[in-house]
Amino acid sequence: MFENRWYQDEALHATQNFLLNQKGHPIIAAPTGVGKSIMIAQAMKWVTQTYPGTRVTMLTHVKELIEQDFEKIKMIW
Repeated sequence: MFENRWYQDEALHATQNFLLNQKGHPIIAAPTGVGKSIMIAQAMKWVTQTYPGTRVTMLTHVKELIEQDFEKIKMIW
């Protein structure tokens, strides 16, 4: 089982709080090497479970990052 780092938890809780209490599109800004793929996967899982039928799009400009994100999504789900 994967255990989040404290800042990953904070970012995810802030995103969840935003989505539950406000309108708009939240952004998580995080530097290289902090586990953004994990945060993306966990946020996508939470959103699709909390709001069934919701579609999520993840975009990036580098094939390797798409593959990395996909692997983390499979791991989290």
